[in-house]
Amino acid sequence: MRVLIATALWPNLERPLLGSHVRAQVESLATVGVECEVVSPSRRGRIVKYVELAGQVNRRLRTEHFDLVHAHYGFSGIAARLQWKRPLIVTFHGSDLIPRTSATGQPTVLGRVERICSSFLCRYVDGVIVVSREMANALGEIPCEVIPVGVDLSMFRPIGRATARRILGLSDDRKYVLFVGEPTHMVKRFWLAEQAIELVRGAHPQAELIVANGQTPTDMPIWLSAADVLLLTSITEGSPVVVKEALACELPVVSVPVGDVAARIAGADQCKVVDATPQTLASAVNQILTSGLRSSNGRKVVSSTSSTVLAKQILDVYERVLETSGRGRRNHRVVAGG
Repeated sequence: MRVLIATALWPNLERPLLGSHVRAQVESLATVGVECEVVSPSRRGRIVKYVELAGQVNRRLRTEHFDLVHAHYGFSGIAARLQWKRPLIVTFHGSDLIPRTSATGQPTVLGRVERICSSFLCRYVDGVIVVSREMANALGEIPCEVIPVGVDLSMFRPIGRATARRILGLSDDRKYVLFVGEPTHMVKRFWLAEQAIELVRGAHPQAELIVANGQTPTDMPIWLSAADVLLLTSITEGSPVVVKEALACELPVVSVPVGDVAARIAGADQCKVVDATPQTLASAVNQILTSGLRSSNGRKVVSSTSSTVLAKQILDVYERVLETSGRGRRNHRVVAGG
């Protein structure tokens, strides 16, 4: 099977980590026999990049054979839908269905527009994939398949804490709470993590908040192994990959209720979802730091979302869409599951 991947989020020389989760999924599809070719715009303007992407898709389909097109994110899906030569599947990853919010937590104008466009697009594609049940609920009665972003268990595995800290130059005597993401990105609410850790220091003076931002996938297992707990404080998320990566490295997770985190950590030792207040977050972190325990069953819990398992689920979607489109039903949408 040959699939054309269309996305505006793909690693490049200027931003080597852009869309790394999409690239990881494409690489996992190769393990189940899917040959993928990727088109991604070089321009950065909000509109012109999608115009370029639409042209790239059409040119490739005119000159090469592909069984179907798989677009990632809503606006990329719109660009890819400007052709009807091949069936189109779109994966929505988060803000394209769960609107971006302002500092007050209210959806932005762009967020509302993006959600309206994505919901409309769903009615004119052949398959819809979302990464969390929350996103499926946002679609209402529009059928979709729930397939979260997977984690590579061969890459993400626990490393000895002392070894990991030595590599990063961290102290053996500190308690490290890990925040992953851009601290200035308002949606991540770094200020909430900071306030929580200030309270944590009342019980654990040696506690320190450390930030991993822009790390390569090969570096992240070291950071996750070196830390004592992962703290997630985002306003919105789809299916945050770092939570699954933390579980694979047996790192405890404390998170606000966002995205599919509650479902992902269900049954995992030393992992908690609590209210988004400094007090509740600090209490949960304190409990984990006091116990000193890791999430010893984290790899078992996350095994159902390994990249190989989920690649097979995506392949199933491809095969069903091709079978249906072969019978002449152009606008098939995959029945919800997951």
